Amino acid sequence: MNEVVSFAAQCARIHGLSEERVSVVQLVVEEAFVNVCSYAYDNEPGRFEINCITDQRPEGLTIEIWDDGKPFNPLSYALSHDQTVDTSQRRVGGLGILLMRQMTDNIAYDRLRDSNRVRLTFYKE
Repeated sequence: MNEVVSFAAQCARIHGLSEERVSVVQLVVEEAFVNVCSYAYDNEPGRFEINCITDQRPEGLTIEIWDDGKPFNPLSYALSHDQTVDTSQRRVGGLGILLMRQMTDNIAYDRLRDSNRVRLTFYKE
């Protein structure tokens, strides 16, 4: 996991994101990586690929994450975490997806050639 997060941070720095934004990129990419490792392959080995893409807008950076695991669209996941409910009464899971959606400037999902692709876009401030 350290290599994946370090790669994402290096891409963010190269593309001129502030250290605060680099930290956001690291957190979101770590969450995405953990989700793939935890859910995509049912505890079996599987492929994970990360790509760094300069966005069409010069102030942007897009991180693409690919896996060949089970289809899962994080954008279709219902975000119904009621913060007023005691933590012992909340359903488990989903907060990482909420974090990813709130901390990226844009998130997109597609299923291509039996692979999941999540595109995480981050803009300079």
